[in-house]
Amino acid sequence: MPVYDAPADPIPTRSTPAGEPHVRTLAPDDDCRLARLAEVQLMDTRCLPQPLLVGVSLPGGVCAGHDPDVRYSTPDAFARIKKSRKELYALLQRLAEQPHFREGFVWDTCQRVEFYGWVRSPDSPARRAAAAARVARDLFGEPRLGLEVNQLDGCPVWHHLMRTACGLNSRLPGDLDVTAQLETAVHFAQSAGAAGGRAAAMLERVLRVAQDVGRATEWGGFRTGYCRAALCELRDPQRIAWDRCTHVVIGGSTTSRSILNTLVNVYHVPEQRITLVYRGHHGQWKQLRDALGGGRRLRVQAYTDPDILEAIAGADVVFFGLDVAGPVLEPAAVNRLRDFQRRPLLLVDFNSLGSIGASEPARGITLCSAPRLDAAVNSYAETLRRRPDFCRAAQAADRWIRSRGLARIGRSPAGLATA
Repeated sequence: MPVYDAPADPIPTRSTPAGEPHVRTLAPDDDCRLARLAEVQLMDTRCLPQPLLVGVSLPGGVCAGHDPDVRYSTPDAFARIKKSRKELYALLQRLAEQPHFREGFVWDTCQRVEFYGWVRSPDSPARRAAAAARVARDLFGEPRLGLEVNQLDGCPVWHHLMRTACGLNSRLPGDLDVTAQLETAVHFAQSAGAAGGRAAAMLERVLRVAQDVGRATEWGGFRTGYCRAALCELRDPQRIAWDRCTHVVIGGSTTSRSILNTLVNVYHVPEQRITLVYRGHHGQWKQLRDALGGGRRLRVQAYTDPDILEAIAGADVVFFGLDVAGPVLEPAAVNRLRDFQRRPLLLVDFNSLGSIGASEPARGITLCSAPRLDAAVNSYAETLRRRPDFCRAAQAADRWIRSRGLARIGRSPAGLATA
């Protein structure tokens, strides 16, 4: 894997010597003023108190590069700390009730579980350390072998967040889906009462940096989505004509949204050939509706409803974009729907927890599991990394973040290497 050099000097933090630049901490009257404005407008990121990060992540596909000193967990340890959306919602509600907690959100994906937030009395190192320890305990439980919990404070938090939003910390280099996942994470925390103006301001500024990095540097040529990479690798060997297939997308997740965007915008599937199966309206329903366009919508009470089998009966490809534990479909229940040797069916499961049961499928039904999709994306990523301009583009993106991106939060990273 191509590797580029780390900076000679660490990112300056709150503990750097006098004279090093730092983000201004709000005075009490400023803090009250911003609290009043949080409900109606975004706050200027340069006026935000320093954020905390407490998180666990898996290694990316670009390498550590210029990222802050982040340690990575093993896949087994990472899988053990994953929570369902219901559990995560309850945890955010509990955090919002803690006296030390100001606001925050949890960025929960298949590669990272990271808390970003702010505490009361932000100038107290003891309070910040206690708050970080509390979040780590609530999110990840007791220490275990292979689990590396990272705690960053201040400027390194922004740096890591900006790099991640630009796809520099993803297994798929330049992964576009991370920004949609970040947006969903903030909205999810807002619905739980845990996030407010600070999180909204952080989101707005980071999304703008990710967009500008793609436009201003060669890194924009490497940006792609996980679903697009997976379907690209699936399409060529099987010669699937996506635009002539009838598709069913099950789930209202960010993954489902990415699948819809890929089908419509990349493979030019007519919207009338797509059905979205979902359970209810939620924070990202508008984005799902926009991605679906004129496609069919099927609302169900549960993902095991018989109506889903009826939709599958007329489909050529069924995508599972769920993030729930346990299977929602047994192949044995599909086997009797039609003659699949005359008209085959492809089941594509993006859910790492597994949405398809273990029963034997009929001949003509092909199952594509999440591990197989991961392998396809890894192959696609390796093709990107072999390009001769890969390292140069990654370096250019990181230089832009360290110089111009961090400057937007009122920080001049003078201690960072610029080469």
